[in-house]
Amino acid sequence: MAQANRSHVDIPRDLSFGDDIPLEEEVPKLLRRLSIVEKIMTLAIKSGVKSVTEIRPGGKEIIQSSGEPFLEKLPLTLSIAGNLESLVRFIHSLQEADSLYIIEDISIQSLANSTSAGSQGQNLLEAKLSLFTTRAASKSEAEL
Repeated sequence: MAQANRSHVDIPRDLSFGDDIPLEEEVPKLLRRLSIVEKIMTLAIKSGVKSVTEIRPGGKEIIQSSGEPFLEKLPLTLSIAGNLESLVRFIHSLQEADSLYIIEDISIQSLANSTSAGSQGQNLLEAKLSLFTTRAASKSEAEL
């Protein structure tokens, strides 16, 4: 894993995007996903989590209204580690973010025999989240 320079947050090297060069028609979808990942990573770093072990965008779902594309639902699976305070800050930052993030599922477990440096011996916890964000859909994007 690479490490975010100033914040000392461990992050996955490829952020689940792989090393392949995308096809031209995949670029708009890739850029949307990358924008979402950037926003989530920024929130995680500002919240003080110690590591992001997984961040995986899922396939989009188009929600229709009256037979027309209405909303684009973009799921994301995320695993982060930190002390309880940093995890609470991260979840709160999702609530306060400019974009809408809905947490569908969350599980938190203690990482055995680990403590975070500088946190008075607090145990490190790992949180696994399934969440999604939405945005207005257009006919042309519904075909991507």
